[in-house]
Amino acid sequence: MISFLIARFLGREIIERLISGHINFCTLCSDRLLTKIVFISRLLPMVSFDIVSYGAGLTKMSLVKFGIATYLGMLPLTYVYVAFGAEVVEGGVISLIAGAAIVVLFFLLPRLIEKSNFLSLRKYFRHTNIHDH
Repeated sequence: MISFLIARFLGREIIERLISGHINFCTLCSDRLLTKIVFISRLLPMVSFDIVSYGAGLTKMSLVKFGIATYLGMLPLTYVYVAFGAEVVEGGVISLIAGAAIVVLFFLLPRLIEKSNFLSLRKYFRHTNIHDH
């Protein structure tokens, strides 16, 4: 939230000064689309939280929707990390393997959805290019 607010109140001004002009960063993006993007990015452990937070702060996305998308997007992996950590400490080999499989699934599932329409989920994660209109 702090990164989002820094970008919202300071970032746009600094970037405009650096590039000597006005920036148009995702001005055609709806709050709904931006919320989906933040939510999905929070599910992907390889995506930097800071970059997404600063980037979202440069858009017109509402702070409330950013907070909700961040919270809900962080829940699944937080649960997996805590459960995985507890199993490592307690020493359950089968649970350790299952936890590792779930972590791997979080990396692979978005690719499967995008490339092969896995479980027909692609329509729920559809994104449009502003140049398509």
